[in-house]
Amino acid sequence: MFFTVPSEIIKCVQQLEHKKVITFADTCKAIHNQHGIIGFMRGYCVTFNRDVWGFALYFWSYFYLKDLGERKNINSNLYLLLIGGFAGIFYINN
Repeated sequence: MFFTVPSEIIKCVQQLEHKKVITFADTCKAIHNQHGIIGFMRGYCVTFNRDVWGFALYFWSYFYLKDLGERKNINSNLYLLLIGGFAGIFYINN
């Protein structure tokens, strides 16, 4: 979680600067110059809440579908790949 928020901030700032190409280092310098080190943690609570519920749904759906497959004796790598994809869909739709 600690690394997710700064990378989200940097990504969002770079997306907002769509008229010019801005490097990762330039973005970090701009955030630090404008807001200090705390600028990298802006939006922490919102991102934390999104990720906690998102990962909870992701892992719940993955293990639920995995257990369902084990009860029906489905033991293929393709099944695991598919349920991982479905779990990702549950996370995205959070």
